[in-house]
Amino acid sequence: MKYLLTLSAILVSATLFSQIQFEKGYYLTNTGEKINCFIKNSDWNYTPESFEYRLAQDADSKTANLNEVQEFRVNDFFFIRKPVEIEISSDKTSELSTERKPQFSKNEVFLRLLVDGEVKLYEHNSRTKANYFYSVYEGGVEPLIFKKYQVNGKIKENGRFRQQLASDLQCTNRNFQVSSISYNRRDLISHIQKVNECLGSNSEIYLNRDKKSKLVVYPVIGVGYANLEVDKGLGAKGTSLSSLEYSAGLELEYIFNFNKYKWSASIESIYRKFQAEQSIENAGYQSDLNVDYQSISTFLAVRHYFYLSENSKIFAHTGPVVDIPLNSEILYANTGRAIDPVLNDLDVNFGFGVGVGYAFADKVRLSVDYNSKNITGEKFVEANYDLDWRSSYSSFSLKIEYAIF
Repeated sequence: MKYLLTLSAILVSATLFSQIQFEKGYYLTNTGEKINCFIKNSDWNYTPESFEYRLAQDADSKTANLNEVQEFRVNDFFFIRKPVEIEISSDKTSELSTERKPQFSKNEVFLRLLVDGEVKLYEHNSRTKANYFYSVYEGGVEPLIFKKYQVNGKIKENGRFRQQLASDLQCTNRNFQVSSISYNRRDLISHIQKVNECLGSNSEIYLNRDKKSKLVVYPVIGVGYANLEVDKGLGAKGTSLSSLEYSAGLELEYIFNFNKYKWSASIESIYRKFQAEQSIENAGYQSDLNVDYQSISTFLAVRHYFYLSENSKIFAHTGPVVDIPLNSEILYANTGRAIDPVLNDLDVNFGFGVGVGYAFADKVRLSVDYNSKNITGEKFVEANYDLDWRSSYSSFSLKIEYAIF
């Protein structure tokens, strides 16, 4: 475990020097002055209240706050400060209101401009919900009203926004169907585009719609050092067995399309093999203890990447492990008994894994992982033995992966 802590310390140190993406952008001060600069593109999933910028790439970073800036833009992110009424009730099922009426709070916030034209569409995204707003012909910004609520344990919706779209965003040449529109970016952007087209106005979209989540498949091979500590089992308590552990399998990783593709979730299913033997003598009990442990180990991980350059990054991951024994055997040999005790029906066990690694060009990955779990099982042979086995197993392995698609 001390080796893992050392690697974690190296990872943290490396992130302090990792490349921070400052891209060309600008912001407007409260007096209307346009400041061309380099803005840290954090690929915001939630609407920010401030941002970092540099007046030159090699200059010191500064922070601009909501009350200092009218608007700022970097890449496809265009934020404008507006005083608006925000519906603040939660969308989380456990926190739903029992009232249909919207719960508004008037605030001055950054709104992300999604569609610019005669009709504009804005978004404010908090950790509890996303809210959308619109304005027509440079008029005031109005909320598109949507709220989930519950009545007698049943979830209902206040979909007032559809009536707003039908009544406030009219075009004399066309009637728009709004009953099937959902309260999300895709549907609302598509509808506003159609309205602007009908009004003879171009729609400029400030959203990279080509940016999609990714599913990657990696074959995995690994080798490591494993240790098994016996906690209980026919005179073997306190025995320690160590050996190499070999592994091979497959990992599926889903990389989310927000925050610069820095977050992912993965499922790794690999075959592990560990063999070791140890002579034991405890309270007059002598034998040769042989452990042949094979399993299918499934690691469910959350991973975070830290960019060093465009094609180079380091990462850390952690998550639970489900371990299913496969053709495994714990044998007490040369005991002098009529039947040597043997256990070949081991329990399914749960543990955890954590690791750090390096990835190059979204193709090759090298990682060092620590894995910890229990190995348990019991077998009773009448008038001969009761083998109640309890042990702790940990491994420290080096894994190599290559993305095939």
